[in-house]
Amino acid sequence: RRLDVRPKHLVEAKALKKSGQLQIGGALLTDHSDSGKMIGSIMIMKGENAEEVRQIIEK
Repeated sequence: RRLDVRPKHLVEAKALKKSGQLQIGGALLTDHSDSGKMIGSIMIMKGENAEEVRQIIEK
């Protein structure tokens, strides 16, 4: 499921990065080796308050 939405996610993440709303993001892996399995992701966002960020990520 995660890989199915990845192309759209990357397009949207690039737009958020360009706007300055996305500060940094990336994959969470089981370990730091080349064989680490992706177990999630993280995005650090910038906004006026938590509600603004919540609205951005719920789009």
